[in-house]
Amino acid sequence: MLKRFFELKLASLGFDPSELNISWSVGFCQSDYVLFTGRLRMGTIRKLMMKMHGIDVGPESEVHQLCPDELHEMLKVLEDFGNHDFKISPLSPSAITSIYVDTSDDFEDLFDRYFQPMIATYNDTIPWEKNRVWQTHWKAFHEWLEDWHDQLCHSLLDDAQDIILAGVSEQSTVWERCTPNFIVQVVEGWCDSSYEFVSELDDDLALGLYISLIKGKLRYGELSVRILDRHSHRTLAQSPGYLFMTDNSTKADDYIDLKQCALADAKAEVRQLFARHKVAA
Repeated sequence: MLKRFFELKLASLGFDPSELNISWSVGFCQSDYVLFTGRLRMGTIRKLMMKMHGIDVGPESEVHQLCPDELHEMLKVLEDFGNHDFKISPLSPSAITSIYVDTSDDFEDLFDRYFQPMIATYNDTIPWEKNRVWQTHWKAFHEWLEDWHDQLCHSLLDDAQDIILAGVSEQSTVWERCTPNFIVQVVEGWCDSSYEFVSELDDDLALGLYISLIKGKLRYGELSVRILDRHSHRTLAQSPGYLFMTDNSTKADDYIDLKQCALADAKAEVRQLFARHKVAA
């Protein structure tokens, strides 16, 4: 479940998850972490630089203002003449939280090598002086991305912990009813957070469910029905577990439907038990 959340969240921020290696450990201990590394293509770089400069991505801008037209011009040069090898790389093979921006692209070097082709390509519209200005913006972007990556990974870890905490942590009886011969219990239990509740949902709906889990509006777990002999308290039957995701009440229609299915399974098992021993249920 966490894997798709990380992919959807990163995609919403402009990354291409198919180009990333995402790793994590979420066990509520000091060594917990989330880390992503990998290649960034020009479309992603463009979106992230727009975010850095506050262009069409919100009311607040970071430092090093760059107007939209100049940003487009700068990245067009990079796209046409750069090496396209921009990566977020781990600081060392054993590093699990430290990264650096890795690229051979350098605007001063590009201008030194390709200024004449640039003049021909862009009809002499890019002055030589832009090389140092754009190099300053380029280096500032590297520094910003390294810092923002660290903040983002911490935020993803907080969200992942909230998603896990939204699950039922231990088995408990949430509903019970007695008849002259039986005790019927609805039991909620722990569900492995690796289960993909949202695998069949489109991206927007799935991300919305994750956000609801993070905000505590939804919870998930495994539901089953257990039937006990009222006199001996011996368990006669227990239904298979049904995975659920619902709001914080037990009155949602989908939750009630699962409870009815589990109850029918448990009743059928009791009838089969009594039939084998020729006892009337």
